[in-house]
Amino acid sequence: MPSEPYIGEMMLYPGDRAPQGWAAAKGQILSISQNTTLFSIIGASFGGDGKTNFALPDMRDAAPQTKGLGWYIALQGIYPNF
Repeated sequence: MPSEPYIGEMMLYPGDRAPQGWAAAKGQILSISQNTTLFSIIGASFGGDGKTNFALPDMRDAAPQTKGLGWYIALQGIYPNF
């Protein structure tokens, strides 16, 4: 298993802040021009216009009902070659 995450990888993480290179998966809109690699993987599958922006998955309802535990998505890391 690589020491770096795969871009687009999801993890359940304890904490109120995303680790470096990760973002909370709360459905927020991101700029394609600032996140081209992640966009090339997930596209506009979770929302956004697919031209200038796209959305991260919204996993808030999928997180266990434990305070301070949430889903995060890797913005940086290894490009998955599947």
